[in-house]
Amino acid sequence: MTKASSTSWLLWQTCLLLLSFSTVTIGVELDSLVDQDLTYEERPQTTVFHPRLGTLWSAALDSPEMELKRQASQAISEAHQAGMNNLEDMIPKLMELLRTDDLPEDVTYDVAHALIELEAFDAAELLMKRAVESNLSLSLLIEPALARWDFKPMRKVWLARIDQDNLDSSRIVLAIDGLRVVKESQAVESLRSRVRDRDDLSEIRLKSALALGAIQHEGLESIAHELMTSLSAAAKVRPEADSSFAIDLVNRLVSARLLRYHDGDEAVELLVELAADLEGAVAVIALERLLEIDPSLVKPINKELVGSPDANVRRLVSQALTGQATVEAVVLLNELLDDPIPDIRVQTADQMVLLDGNEGLSDIVRTSAMKMLMSDRPRGVEQAAMVLGAIDHKPAADTLVKLLYSDVHEVAVAAAWGLRKLVVIETAEPILNRLRSEVKRTKDLDDELWKTWKSNPPPTVDFKRLSVIYRQLDQLIQTLGLLEYVPSREVLEQFLPTPPARGLGDPPAVAATYTVTTRSAAIWTLGHLPIDDSTDRISGRLSEILNATPPVSPTESSQTRAAAAMSLGWMNIRSAIPLLKKYRDSSSLAAHERVGAACGRTLHNLVGDPLPKSVPNEVHRLGWFLEPID
Repeated sequence: MTKASSTSWLLWQTCLLLLSFSTVTIGVELDSLVDQDLTYEERPQTTVFHPRLGTLWSAALDSPEMELKRQASQAISEAHQAGMNNLEDMIPKLMELLRTDDLPEDVTYDVAHALIELEAFDAAELLMKRAVESNLSLSLLIEPALARWDFKPMRKVWLARIDQDNLDSSRIVLAIDGLRVVKESQAVESLRSRVRDRDDLSEIRLKSALALGAIQHEGLESIAHELMTSLSAAAKVRPEADSSFAIDLVNRLVSARLLRYHDGDEAVELLVELAADLEGAVAVIALERLLEIDPSLVKPINKELVGSPDANVRRLVSQALTGQATVEAVVLLNELLDDPIPDIRVQTADQMVLLDGNEGLSDIVRTSAMKMLMSDRPRGVEQAAMVLGAIDHKPAADTLVKLLYSDVHEVAVAAAWGLRKLVVIETAEPILNRLRSEVKRTKDLDDELWKTWKSNPPPTVDFKRLSVIYRQLDQLIQTLGLLEYVPSREVLEQFLPTPPARGLGDPPAVAATYTVTTRSAAIWTLGHLPIDDSTDRISGRLSEILNATPPVSPTESSQTRAAAAMSLGWMNIRSAIPLLKKYRDSSSLAAHERVGAACGRTLHNLVGDPLPKSVPNEVHRLGWFLEPID
């Protein structure tokens, strides 16, 4: 591998590593009260292993056939990962097998893997011998385990190896990684030498910097400063043709890694400079450390970082702005609601909600979010709707009603969710009007498809748009339930008839009144409306929905049946108790667990019956290379 290609590869690996470390805690997300009410504990699965598997595999290890020994070792590793107990009894035989001088490489690998999987610490010396004497693939398997176990004799091997130049770079990297994991202080001088050797492979220099920074948490500022001040002009203008650019980039990455755990004034000054680096992989390392020390250290470069082309930098500056918790930080943070990267937008929305809890920042959070809500930036409008709904900013209600008609799908759904969170009675009538119009429009479309479906060419259906309508109506229907808006009952009753079954050549069912999610929402909402003269009629239909199982035709989905069970309870329909008990006690099949749980919770609320508990489902693990015939 050339130095240039090594640098490119390592930069890419660094970016992937940083992405894997980034976490987003989603607090503002599209959810459903119906789904929350219908959640249930799925039957836990317990993996069961045949009691004689271990005996068979032990016999296979004793067999003279090497292939059987290899397959037995593989099975032991896999079974242990799957939760099989008492496999530690195999360790002595596996260790004896590993001592065999003429053991084929593939068998050696699988035996070593089994010992590592079983955490066979007593086999560490044997494993070390194999790692030192065998091929690279075996070393790559064994040495990280020895580092994790901190097997002391391996330290001497690694210390000797990092000073050699005539070895395969992969083995040197293994040694550096091992010394980093065990934090071997005796490696410091050798690692310093590797870090400063600009003729060394980029991969080795960067690994050495990572290890040195992890071992020594102070006193590396001078090396970092030396590397940073020796940058060529290429570091500033970044011409791709300039061969010095690769070395400059490695120097900056090395500097950032060296200072990863430093916190003195000199280190902070260098970290701030690195955080403003044009290369995101460099900036992110420095930013992560600055955030750990004090987010306010990033203030001088806030604006610069918010406009960074690197997504990981923007993701971190979002966290920095939250930590700074100032008016200026909120204004900048609000801009990231419109970030091109979805998870950054969601993270920013979460943080805006968090900052709203700060009494001194609530006004600027709400003002900024409202400004974004009324902008022409759809991505930001979507997130602003979520933020304003989550913080219960009721002045946003009128704007959210208008946004129900947005051509941007995400905005239209977010607006409906925001209205559900706000629960403003003045929005009930426009919400009902929206519901009426979409119910009629989708029903008309369904009727039209019956007439034109077999025409040539067949009609086109915008399923993506229909999906948006269903998701929006799901939220709006729930809102009407929270508002206990009685005028909505007439429209909601249109969702009660079970959709007719459709044949193979029939058009798709597109009416909103036929969709499981919207029907479940309507059934749920009807249970939240005040009781009146229609209650007997509606409760009778809800009982029919709950009871619509084979051989009754057409049948209902488990979701609509569960929603019916819950609504019968909210309406206090005590005549439904026998039916609720029937389906609570006959829900052993996985498809009906949701219904049984809903019936159980309803009976608990109605008559105080104990809540049902899920009985574990035993799953026998089969398909091993060798297993009893019974």
